[in-house]
Amino acid sequence: MSRHTLSDGVTHDPGISTHMYNQWWRKLGPPKQLIGEYYHGGLPWEEYKRRYKQYLGTQRQLLLILVQLAKEMNVTILCVEANPLQCHRLLIAEACRELDEQLVISVE
Repeated sequence: MSRHTLSDGVTHDPGISTHMYNQWWRKLGPPKQLIGEYYHGGLPWEEYKRRYKQYLGTQRQLLLILVQLAKEMNVTILCVEANPLQCHRLLIAEACRELDEQLVISVE
């Protein structure tokens, strides 16, 4: 999950609790500044996507671990974003598939 707060970045989101996930890999969440620019500054999706992919490039070791986990079991990436097609979770999945083209991404 990218955050456990409402869009103000401070108030706990009552819709998210620790029973909803097994692990929180904070380093794979978008940097706070990028989230703020996207949600509050009007950063276009394509620019957000470009910058987040650049950030993910610094997290290669975590992505490789995630790829290995995905080979062993189903992995679900959570986020508060309602649209899975414009969300960091799809970008993480795509980055993992770039590391292993046999991975299958399901967007539901």
